[in-house]
This record gives sequence, C-alpha cells and structure tokens, in this order.
Amino acid sequence: MRTRTTLTVPTPCHENWATMTATTQGRHCAACNKVVVDFTEKTDAEILALLSQVSSTCGRFREDQLQRPLLPPPMPTPRWRTWVAATAAVLGLREVAADTSVAQHAPDQVHISTAITEPLASPLPPLGTNVRGWIRLPNGMALPSATVNVEGSTIQTVTAVDGSFSLLLPSTNESQLLLTLIIQAQGYAQQRVTVALERNSLESLNIYLELLTPTVPMPIIMGGLSATSRPVRRR
Repeated sequence: MRTRTTLTVPTPCHENWATMTATTQGRHCAACNKVVVDFTEKTDAEILALLSQVSSTCGRFREDQLQRPLLPPPMPTPRWRTWVAATAAVLGLREVAADTSVAQHAPDQVHISTAITEPLASPLPPLGTNVRGWIRLPNGMALPSATVNVEGSTIQTVTAVDGSFSLLLPSTNESQLLLTLIIQAQGYAQQRVTVALERNSLESLNIYLELLTPTVPMPIIMGGLSATSRPVRRR
C-alpha cells in the first residue's frame, strides 16, 4: 500500500547554522551534539529515500517543504500493462490487414443513392464532455492536490495522487468552443491552459507546473524532524 508522508518540525531550533561545523550531510550542532542535515536543496524523492534509512534526525528545511505531502518517485509501469498494449497493437494490425484485403475486391455493382442526407452537426462537444489529463512536475513526477478550475465558472476539481484530473462540462454552444483551465498548487507557479473543444478530438492533457521562484528569501526552519505517513486511498 502506498503512503503519503508529511514533514513537520514541532520545536524549531534557533541555533546559528553559520557557526556549526560542516560535515558530509550538513553541519554538527554542538548544543545538541547532533548532525543537522541540510534538506533545503533536496527533492522530495531524495528526502523520502533518506528517511527510509534513518529513524530520526535533525534537519534544516525550507518552509515550503513542510506540512504538505511529499511527492514520491513515479511508480514503474506494471509488466502486464506492457503486454496488454503489445497484444492490442498486434490485434489492431490484423484488423487493418483484413480491412485492406476486403477493400482490394471491387464491388460487382455500384449503387448510387439519391436520398437527401441530414446536414452534418456543428463540431460542438456533447453533453457531459470530460476534460481529462495529468498535472506533472518538469521531471515528469505527478503533482497531487493541485486545483484545476475552468475560468469564469465554478467548475473545478483537485488532482488525485497520480496527478490525474477529470472535469465534467455541461452542454455548450459555439461561443464556448474554447475554454481556459487555471491550475494552481502551493509552491508552484500558476498555469493557464487554453483547451479547444471539438467533437471526438479531445485528447488527455499533460500540464507541467514550475516551482515558484520567491521574490523574497524563503524562511528556513531547523529542528528535530517529525514524519507522518498515511495510507493513500485509491479512487
């Protein structure tokens, strides 16, 4: 079962980082006789890997690294999915070959229909159109708990643990063939994406968020680390 880990520093330490003795992983604090690990430049995956090796530690963190779920590295694709995809591809090629064989035989007679056909429907999305996709980081990792909102409406959702989202849209008209999605997540730059809604051509979206560059120095918090892990419920 996958878990979601959140970090907190219950009792921040006010010792001077600059006066501590440098070590391989951080700096040695003479006040508590412990090594304070510098996590400020580490990714979520690197933090989780280190926590799997130690039971407790003192650390130095950026404020945006605390009190939020750490993002684990992406799970490898199960082998059975690869086999299913390969099997589907083979079956698809067989169907194409069969269709080509039938097409090579010309029909004996050509029937010309004079019936009046209905005009083609305008390319509007049908009732209940789903806009689906994934919110990811630049390295491809999923970004859960990001908010996806349709601009100018109350339609919104939150990404799942794998970064996926799905928005159900109501019926529309010609003036609504374009919509703008606004994606927001704490610590990341807001992203605006324009989506063209055309019947039978709406594909899943892959949207990437960049880390937010603070205009002022990010507060640094130092002290004994507390890591809380909770199981992730599958939807």
